[in-house]
Amino acid sequence: MSLPEGKHRDKRRARGRGFWLKVWLLGVPLAIITFALLLVGLGALVRPNLGLAPLPPSPASIAAAQKARDTSFDPNGGDALPRFERPLDPAQGLDAPWWPKGESPILAELVAAGKLPPVAERVGPQPVVLDGATGAGGSSVGKYGGTWLSAATSAFDVFMIEFRMGNSSLFRWSPLGYPIVPHLALGADESEDRKTYVVHLRPGVRWSDGHPFGADDILFWWKYDETD
Repeated sequence: MSLPEGKHRDKRRARGRGFWLKVWLLGVPLAIITFALLLVGLGALVRPNLGLAPLPPSPASIAAAQKARDTSFDPNGGDALPRFERPLDPAQGLDAPWWPKGESPILAELVAAGKLPPVAERVGPQPVVLDGATGAGGSSVGKYGGTWLSAATSAFDVFMIEFRMGNSSLFRWSPLGYPIVPHLALGADESEDRKTYVVHLRPGVRWSDGHPFGADDILFWWKYDETD
């Protein structure tokens, strides 16, 4: 008894699907194993001979490495120590080479629109002058704009980003720690028993909204932020 033509086609299709299923189940693992063996063989071909001892460094390279790792310094080195903050003579005024004359293009647009005073009117009589990484005696301008990519995984990381970008303290460390140099303050006088300090603030410092910065702002920070 012969089967109808339609049932014959169904049986052939079922056998075809079974064949390709077997090919898939056997072929994929075999392909993975073959690829893994090829990787192992390639690794064996390019594997260095670990039985050979590495060449010893030269005395000159050893001395250079030791010098590069040496971070010792004399804290009493004075002007010989690196520092970004530069002492200045306020008597030079606007004619001084370090006096800020340029500004961010964004701020320049606000000045042109009459929404912000010129930079000469916004800067106090004794501004903070910092040498950039390129030096230039405080006359380097740097490059405005750009994108800073940084990963933050905790609240402390976010604080450190703010600390690096906008830290404005009364005094600041130099690259090697010493000397401690003025920043928002010009200096401090201490009593003989070192229990009382009189901090002299830098004149002309203002907040971003133009309001003058003074001792009351520090008292507010101490009372409502640091000790609250």
